[in-house]
Amino acid sequence: MRFIRIQNGLAVFLDGGETKRFNASSLRLRISNLDHYDRDATEERLALFQLENDMNDWKTVRKAGTTEVRDYVAGEDRSKFGVNLSNDNVEELDAVDRGEALPGKVARNPNDHTDQWYIARAFYESQYVEV
Repeated sequence: MRFIRIQNGLAVFLDGGETKRFNASSLRLRISNLDHYDRDATEERLALFQLENDMNDWKTVRKAGTTEVRDYVAGEDRSKFGVNLSNDNVEELDAVDRGEALPGKVARNPNDHTDQWYIARAFYESQYVEV
């Protein structure tokens, strides 16, 4: 039996051509049985570890603070944005500089005005609200 992934809180295995799913308690019982018969339970232990330390325990949170923003000005020096520019942001900035797109926002840390980053227009519009 080969461990494939964690999906919807279950460990998914491939056994021959058959897919099997186990929750954590079922895996613990299976590992106990395999250990009792001196059989290898490596795949099951890996799955149980991932299941118990599931990285899918995401929660939706809201930031308590605020961020200062302004419009990006076409042609301005991008070096102040440091390493915070993704390839998508660079492409958007290039299009703004050519006059082919509307600009996003430049944000800055209110406690350190040298800490600035670019926020893509679509992301800004979907995630930020002016106060």
